[in-house]
Amino acid sequence: MRVFLGILWVLESGARWEDIDKRKYASYQTCHRYFQEWVRSGVFQDALLALAEELEDAGLLKLQEAFLDGCFVPAKRGAMRSGSRSAARAVA
Repeated sequence: MRVFLGILWVLESGARWEDIDKRKYASYQTCHRYFQEWVRSGVFQDALLALAEELEDAGLLKLQEAFLDGCFVPAKRGAMRSGSRSAARAVA
């Protein structure tokens, strides 16, 4: 369960795998490895569908009205984990 929740956290937050809190979830290496394996094998799609159906049965989601946004913005290689822009790059 910690692996699945870690994967969902990364997908929902848009954070990097390395930012996973290993005290709360499994290590980022474990979460990423399972995510790759589950996507390739179709297990992840089945798990998401089962979760969506469970939420629909509980009245928390209407599958006919739901959609997923597949937008991703890649992080710049070598960028800092967090922090403000340098003064030279700050927007005036």
